[in-house]
Amino acid sequence: MKRLIPNILTILRLMLIPLVVYFSEYNRVIVAFALFSFAALTDFFDGYLSRLWGVESEFGALWDPVADKVLVMVFFIYFYIKQFLGWYLVFFVCLRDLLLICCIPILKQWFGIEFNTKPIFMTKLSSSVNMVLVSMIFFNNYKEIPNFIIVWVSYLALILCLATFVRFLSFVPMLIRGRNLSE
Repeated sequence: MKRLIPNILTILRLMLIPLVVYFSEYNRVIVAFALFSFAALTDFFDGYLSRLWGVESEFGALWDPVADKVLVMVFFIYFYIKQFLGWYLVFFVCLRDLLLICCIPILKQWFGIEFNTKPIFMTKLSSSVNMVLVSMIFFNNYKEIPNFIIVWVSYLALILCLATFVRFLSFVPMLIRGRNLSE
């Protein structure tokens, strides 16, 4: 059972997305904020527990980053529609995340490349800032946060997004030659 807990947390993260949207739409902002925060925390705990217990799996290696990116993309798009985020941030984050979600399996399937996709610090930092930004926007609907803070975090998210995207592009030639991302 212990070996399934990290994967259950990953699946739970995906399952919480429609609930967060539902509660947000019906002005249950505190519930939406709490559920989103819990979903964001599962991002940390699924990887931490799988490494701690030595139960890393192929499922987790594939679906954990997908769940992280889907969680962020859904709420960036949602907050763009609600006019809380600018198009440029949503566009670049979604473009980067869709390319990352698609490129790794394509390179693996089409080119037969076996590689290690351990996340780098900048990628984890970018994901964390994105989740903090979404949490801040949820919380801002309950108790106002000074606008300059949200703008500053938005720009930080954009800078990290562009930096991680450029970093990913620098790995593509290595991937095509069949080397590990972590090298």
